[in-house]
Amino acid sequence: MAMLARFRWLVVSTVLGSLVGFLVSYLLSPQYTARAVLEEILPSQYDIRRPVDKSASQQRLTAYLEQAFSLNVRKMIEREGIATIEEVEKVYRQIRKNTKLQDAVLGPPIAPELVVDLVYTDSAPQRAEQLCGVLTSAILEKTRVDGAGFNGLGQPPSPYGVEVVLPCGASGTPVFPNRVLCAAIGSATGLLVGMALIEVRRKSLGQVAEPHC
Repeated sequence: MAMLARFRWLVVSTVLGSLVGFLVSYLLSPQYTARAVLEEILPSQYDIRRPVDKSASQQRLTAYLEQAFSLNVRKMIEREGIATIEEVEKVYRQIRKNTKLQDAVLGPPIAPELVVDLVYTDSAPQRAEQLCGVLTSAILEKTRVDGAGFNGLGQPPSPYGVEVVLPCGASGTPVFPNRVLCAAIGSATGLLVGMALIEVRRKSLGQVAEPHC
């Protein structure tokens, strides 16, 4: 009987945990992504027939985008009126957190090693598109300034840059919470809680059953 009671406890706690996890997933807001396609602009002396070092290309591109973000994104946030002066830094940190680069998935480019997707994620589709546009504007601004030689250091124009092949989409693509995963986590949590309660009850009953001198 004791074994059957424990089994029932475990079943009930597991089912309840799964149900709670599933319901909690509905409280999580869906996320929307806006995507732009970027291509590395190589110097004219680059030999396209030579095999491309994908790792080196990604490092160059990542470093260039890092500079573009650091130099221009804050200015773009203020210029577009997205945030007040006091909130610019907060929005900037949010943009950095929600932005990622990944291999391009739209169409077969001529040199796939040099093309990436810039993806921005937000809880609202309009804001996802707007802030993705801020990022691409910051990149284009750096490319324009570098290409014109306005770096303030007396250096010649840079032959390297980044081109926005496809701008940010008109609407975000919703990414809903994984309800099955939430239910599984809730189920596992319920099972652990049930096991803990059974162990506590067993110890308490054992202490009661001990004879007192």
